[in-house]
This record gives sequence, structure tokens and C-alpha cells, in this order.
Amino acid sequence: MENKNSNTKDEKKAFYTFYEGKPLIQASRLASFLKEQNFMRISEEGNDEVTIIHNSRKILKPFNYRTNTISYLKKHIMHPEKKMQIENMLVSQRSVIDSCWKLFDGESYNLHKDTNHAIYIPFKNGVCRVTKDDNQMIDYSSDEIGFFIGTESQKHHFDIAGLVERGIGDFERFLIFAIIGRETHELTEEEMKKVISLNSTIGYLISNYKNPAFSPAIILSDEDADDIARKGGRGKSLITEAIRKTRGVLFRDGAKFETGYRHVYADLELYHDLYILDDVLPGFNFNALYTDITGDIRAEKKGTHPVTIRFEDAPKFVVTTNYAVRHDENADSTNRRFIELKLSYFWNIENTPDKFFRCRFFEDWSQKQWQLFYEYMATCAKQFLTTGLIPIGYEKNNDNYNAYFSNEVVLEEFERIYGEMKLKGSFTVTNFLEEHERSKIFRYNNKIFNHRNARKHINAYISKQNKDEIEYSARARIWYFKLEESESIIDEFCEQDAQLGF
Repeated sequence: MENKNSNTKDEKKAFYTFYEGKPLIQASRLASFLKEQNFMRISEEGNDEVTIIHNSRKILKPFNYRTNTISYLKKHIMHPEKKMQIENMLVSQRSVIDSCWKLFDGESYNLHKDTNHAIYIPFKNGVCRVTKDDNQMIDYSSDEIGFFIGTESQKHHFDIAGLVERGIGDFERFLIFAIIGRETHELTEEEMKKVISLNSTIGYLISNYKNPAFSPAIILSDEDADDIARKGGRGKSLITEAIRKTRGVLFRDGAKFETGYRHVYADLELYHDLYILDDVLPGFNFNALYTDITGDIRAEKKGTHPVTIRFEDAPKFVVTTNYAVRHDENADSTNRRFIELKLSYFWNIENTPDKFFRCRFFEDWSQKQWQLFYEYMATCAKQFLTTGLIPIGYEKNNDNYNAYFSNEVVLEEFERIYGEMKLKGSFTVTNFLEEHERSKIFRYNNKIFNHRNARKHINAYISKQNKDEIEYSARARIWYFKLEESESIIDEFCEQDAQLGF
């Protein structure tokens, strides 16, 4: 006959006990069991939500306790003959199970942070510490190592000796061809500069250290893009996926990203080192990200109080687009917060990496290719620590022109107006718009040009097409064609302004 309160060896280890032959859950006993299983409750200032993390050798994995606790406990039932009875008890005691998590003391994430001198990449056999001068594997038990969020790299054994005389893997070759635009085994001096810039950018994104003076967003775009054609498939998503193998990354659909929406960062967590806005639409307002790039981020889930993520803990930003990225040469403070990396048309719908390398990246790789991939990641980290982030200088006048004049109707109407202005010898924005008003096609329909966009179109066209035949006078606020009477025209406009009190 079974005792009312049995106390066998198995039951001491179990998360449940028996009373009068029936299984029973006590919140305190269950909480103790889950703590022994290395679960922890995260406490964040301003966040009253219960956040549960499973800690395995300093590798943190977020745990959906509301939906996964019962299924987790099912795997730890120690009485097979009473399994069904215990499972039924788990369902009936759901409220007790949910409440047990509140018995945990709140802890901070204590996430590992890189420094301006070292980048740490987690692997199955330890953490690779990369510095300018050397590389070293460190055990997770070291006090030097904090917590890491779970990533693909932690599934792989890394042979640090491979960095001494490393080879070039498929992924590195893929990126080299993407950035220089051709297949080759020998690089020119200019191509080498591009590759070094590329590597420094990858290294910058791998590092979760944020320099308060310079932590720009990275824009991954396409060469010769405009505002209409979508010639993607150049490898932008593979770059972001590569970073995801080593860091906590949050992907967002760029087309649905609303910069003014109060809950836009509702799903952002402290362990996200990178925030990726994928495939933003033409004309995306990059300036709206300025505050989030340079300062703290206000993350607010629906129905809760907002949480402030400090700058040093906030993610770096990556924006990908298939469209031309506009550039305002006078917006210095904004421009230095965005670094653009353009990919050539080498990879496209006809020439994909899958076909070229005869394998799917990250899915069909052998251990050798994974080793070469992580060797390249470590090399990029060292490049960044050695040289810092090196931007590639692009001629942005072409991008502005492609963005504003990708539509033939816009270009035809602009050139008609421009021709009329040329006959006059000079013009202002008002003159330009008055001529646009005279068009029979656009007089009653939606006009193409207005006071908000006319100057941008004029500057983009002149910079691309006719920079040598026309100049702008900031004093008179007019464009004038380089004719003999230009100076008298400027003087005439200035005299008119003086009479009007300007």
C-alpha cells in the first residue's frame, strides 16, 4: 500500500510530489526545480513583464514560459507509469505553474559586450577573442566572459589555428565578386581598397561595441539603382544573414516600418545587437532614424510602460534597399550617420550564388566551409579593430538623378521647362514653377513639381547633366546660364530684392 506522502529518491528530484497517490505541484518546489535547470527571470527597469531566459553555459535562450513550460515539464516526468495522470495534473494546475516564475529573483542580463580593443565571437568550444595583435580562445567559465544570446556559431567548433594561414571560402569569394563586380583571383589596387572597406564594414557590424562619437547605420544598396526598377538579388540579405550567425539580430520589414509609431520598437530586446530594416521603399526617410542611431531608444510594448534602452546597449542599424538612396550634400550631421555599401550587378536572377557555388549558403556547407566562413568573420573583426570603419566614396549625384528622373514623364516635363528657362538666360524656383503651370497636361491634373521638390530636381539634373553651363547665385537666389549678360542679370535681381526689402 502506498504512503500518503511518499518521499522516494526519484520524487526528491522531481518537480512534483504525491499526496494520497495523486500527483501535486507546489509553486515553491517547481520554482526550485526550474532554477536548477538554469532558468532565470530577467528584471529590467520600467518593464513589469515576466521575461524568462534559459542559461546554458552562458548561452541565453529566450523562453516563452506561457506556452512552453508544460511541454518542457513533460520531458522531465520521472514516473512513466503515471505519466498520463501527471500530464493531466499539469494542465489543471496551469495557474500554479505560471505563478511559480514570480518566485524567481529578478536578474540582469549581464550580456557580454565587446570593447574598442577586442571583439568576442562565441563558438561551441569557447569564445574567440580578436584584437589587433592576436587571437585567443577563452573558456566560457572565465570571468572575462559574460552572457551571449544563442546563435548559429555556438553550434560549431572553431579551430583558431586556421587563422594563421587561412584560405578563402565560398562566402568570402561571393562578397568579393559582389563588391567589385567581376569574377577574378587577382585584384587591382582600387578593387583591393573596396574589399578592405567591405571587410571593415562586416567587422563593424560583428562588434556590439558602440562608439558614442561614431556609430553610423549601414545602408546596403545596389549600384545604378533608381526609383522604379527592382534589380535586387545581389546578396544584401546574405550579408545580414551572415552577421546573424554570430550576433542577436532583429529583422523588420522595411516597407511596414513606421518611424512615428509609438510601438515601432515593441519587439526590441537588449540582446539584439543589430536592427535590420529590410527592403525599404523608395524615398525612405533616413533622417527619421537619426535620433535612434545617435541616442537612447524608447521601446514600448502595447499595454506596458516604455523602456529606455541606453545608447551603449541599443542595436546598430542596417537598412537594405533596392532603390536609389538620395543624398543632401548640405546635411553633414545626417550624412556622417549613414555609411552606404553598394553591391554590383554581378549576382542577379540569372547568376545566383546557389548556381555558381552549387550549394545553398548556410544550409549545404561542409565543416570546412563553416570554418572558412568564421575565419573570414574573425578577419573582418580584426580589420575593423585595426583601421576602423572605412567608407567607400560614391558619386551621389548619379543616385539623386536616378531617383528623381527614373520616370520618363517627369524627365520630359523637366527638360521642357529647363529649355524655356535656358532661353531666358536665368530663372528662380518661382519662374520654374510658373512655366510648369503653363503646361496643358499638368495645369488641372496633379502637378509634378512644387515648392517642396523643385529645387531638389533642379540640383539633381544640373549636377548630372549640365554642371558646366549653369551656376547658382546664393546671393540672388537664381540659376543663371554662363552667358555674357549673366552678371547684369544677377545685379538686376539683387536690386529688385533691395527695393522689396529683402
